[in-house]
Amino acid sequence: MEDFKETCANCHFNDIQIVFFEDVGEQSPHNVCKRFPPQVVPTPDGAISLFPLIHDEDWCGEWAKKVRN
Repeated sequence: MEDFKETCANCHFNDIQIVFFEDVGEQSPHNVCKRFPPQVVPTPDGAISLFPLIHDEDWCGEWAKKVRN
């Protein structure tokens, strides 16, 4: 039996968000962390706000058990 790991894959704050990549002109779904408000990121046209992109195997000290609806 495999040990349970507290990773982004099973964290309450993990969410799917459609992200547009301007350099390739495509959008695709990505995991984002919604533990804290989005971060302001400067761009040539001003600024945008983004949640951090994460991967299933990532982890941090803010992990919380996923709550079922």
